[in-house]
Amino acid sequence: MTEDLLAKLTDRAKIIEVVNQYGLAIDLRNWELLHNVFANPVEVDYSSIGIPVASFQPEEMVNAARQDLSGLKATQHQITNHVVEISDDTAICVAHVSAMHFLPNDQGDNTFEMGGYYTAGLIRIGLENQAMEVCSALDSW
Repeated sequence: MTEDLLAKLTDRAKIIEVVNQYGLAIDLRNWELLHNVFANPVEVDYSSIGIPVASFQPEEMVNAARQDLSGLKATQHQITNHVVEISDDTAICVAHVSAMHFLPNDQGDNTFEMGGYYTAGLIRIGLENQAMEVCSALDSW
């Protein structure tokens, strides 16, 4: 295995880890990890679920997630089938996502499921770290 191939495989693994950390941080309510996933600023595009495209500081992303998820008992984000394209110090990772939201209640279903895919644009920060600078989701079902 050449050094170039090893470097590409290492970069790919780090990129996938950042994308997976996004879902894991939300599910564990690990706000420090969530903060560290994002570049500063991060552009977010959830227009497919009615949220306009906007640019945020990592702290704003954490505060929004904390507020949006505060009423839920649990969430579970399954992020799979990562396809990664790397170009110099930037990358795009597209991955399937299935997100389960759990809220026990007496009015109806306890769960709400969303699915589709995430598209994450990442940049290299320093020699080792990757961070998401663009995050978008498509709610396909």
